[in-house]
Amino acid sequence: MKDSSPSAKHDKELYKQKLVKVSFFVENTLSYKLVLAAIFFNLAYSIVILDVMEVNFLMGLTVFINISMLFLLFTCAVKVRIYNKRWTFIALASGAYIALRIFVLIPSVLKPYSKVFQIYLFNVFALICIVIAFVLSMIRLTKREKLMDVFKNPAELAKAER
Repeated sequence: MKDSSPSAKHDKELYKQKLVKVSFFVENTLSYKLVLAAIFFNLAYSIVILDVMEVNFLMGLTVFINISMLFLLFTCAVKVRIYNKRWTFIALASGAYIALRIFVLIPSVLKPYSKVFQIYLFNVFALICIVIAFVLSMIRLTKREKLMDVFKNPAELAKAER
């Protein structure tokens, strides 16, 4: 038998509000782990490319850019984990740099003389991880923003449960 007393309805509403509050504190761990995987692939790329490229001034520039990229991706991972939209787009921009690296920098500037397949594979995997992390993060950010709107307006919460 259903209990339709005012206190039962009130308890049900409080329970739903608690669920909404709890969902605000769930971290975006899958996107975080995907960006960390992209860091791993970027690091593997950095090691291999330095092993097979010509020894010239580009080596120093490559080391500097790759260290900066690792720092940027780690910062993106931490910020994506806490649903920061701006850093989610910055992660996507770093993915665009990786795409540029795949199609322009590696074949025309760095010109590795061996292990080309590994170099491209690491870059493609890093790009895939970042794009998937971006898509998942945007889906979760959208859902989270809708929940925040519902939580701000309790009347909307009452409509949602009907």
